[in-house]
Amino acid sequence: MNDIELEFKPQPKIRLKPKCTIHKNGRLGFNTEAIQLMNIDSTKHAMIAINKKDKSDKNLYIKISTFNENGSYKIVKAGAYYYLYTALFFNDMEIDYINKKIMYDVERFSYKGTELFKLIPREKSRKKKNIKKKE
Repeated sequence: MNDIELEFKPQPKIRLKPKCTIHKNGRLGFNTEAIQLMNIDSTKHAMIAINKKDKSDKNLYIKISTFNENGSYKIVKAGAYYYLYTALFFNDMEIDYINKKIMYDVERFSYKGTELFKLIPREKSRKKKNIKKKE
């Protein structure tokens, strides 16, 4: 009966994917994992790019910079989270963030020797809330 040796294993830590989500107001918000991966803070700016060579490529590409480049987005802090004012960009790109919940998985990406981040989209339909009418 004593010929076994038990080792109790702790519960593994949950690892969340770095991601960002387009809010209903058009802001692009980043989760904690994305903030850490991208080294985001409120002193930085972001440039958003698309693949102009391949129009079927729905990924976005972000460059984080310590200075304000022409056309860059100021990174804004709200509580523990950061976001970009991107409603005009998404409207221009005809991305329907009002009716769809659009999230992007974030990965490191190297382009011409510069570290960027690739945003890979996922979509879900937004659930409509049942609003009771007053009688």
